[in-house]
Amino acid sequence: MSDGRYHFVQTYLKRKPIMLRNDFQWGMPSNIALDEFAKTKSGQVFRRKYYSFKRGEYLYDTKTDPLEQTPLRNLTAEQIAVHSELTAQVSRFIRETKDLGFVPVEFKKDKQFEQWLAADFNYNKLYDLVELVSTVSLNNVPELTKLIDDKSPVIRFWAVQGFAELAAQGVLKSVPKRFIEVANKDHSAVSAVALETLVYLEQKGAVEALIKNDSKLQKRSALETIAYLRPELLLSHVRRLEQSNLNKTTVKVIKSALGVIKATAIASKKQLKDGIAVNKERRELYPLPSVKQK
Repeated sequence: MSDGRYHFVQTYLKRKPIMLRNDFQWGMPSNIALDEFAKTKSGQVFRRKYYSFKRGEYLYDTKTDPLEQTPLRNLTAEQIAVHSELTAQVSRFIRETKDLGFVPVEFKKDKQFEQWLAADFNYNKLYDLVELVSTVSLNNVPELTKLIDDKSPVIRFWAVQGFAELAAQGVLKSVPKRFIEVANKDHSAVSAVALETLVYLEQKGAVEALIKNDSKLQKRSALETIAYLRPELLLSHVRRLEQSNLNKTTVKVIKSALGVIKATAIASKKQLKDGIAVNKERRELYPLPSVKQK
């Protein structure tokens, strides 16, 4: 959201690194170079910024920082007012548009639009929950515990995300008994996030259960996130990953995040060739970067 000068970005899952990406990007030379740079000694500041936890929100002053390199801190009175207004605008916007970006793809797959959610689905309940998750604290555990019994799997999915955020941050030390049942018996997408939570808590058998989970998308996202945030939790399971039903690209993505293989080993030769071609033949940028002439 922007007022023309200030640009505000709201995020909802801080544990998900900025550098998580789509498969086609593994063939992009620049992305590969960034991944390898982040593994070097000189790239550790870059790694912490883009391959670890991200901020819950970012506010940029495009007048003084046109490339949006440094989020503002220690806001002035004027900036506090701008921040408050842009935050409110984002909150209003997702409600007014009934933003469905918060509904996991696996709840939409092979369904017509009108089948994605129940006719009586409470949209505001979802948006209140995702905003709670974006700033979640241990004080919210009682409310999240109630919501993991909600009739809607979308609400349960986001309630479990709240637990995962706390566990990833290291502030959650245990989960209610009901949570274990969710990890074992709920919709596979919900269970995948619950199992990710249990992996952070180092519960015995959680990694193995996550690898066997039926949710391809959420399982991959969970494993890749763990690989970046807590690689020590997966390093002893590389062989198990290789022998699982995960597709080859997913396994290589996770191994690269763990530092077991280089990012150059993920894409096929054709993907690498296509990635170079796209960068060479892409449309002209507008506005064009300024270049000093000799």
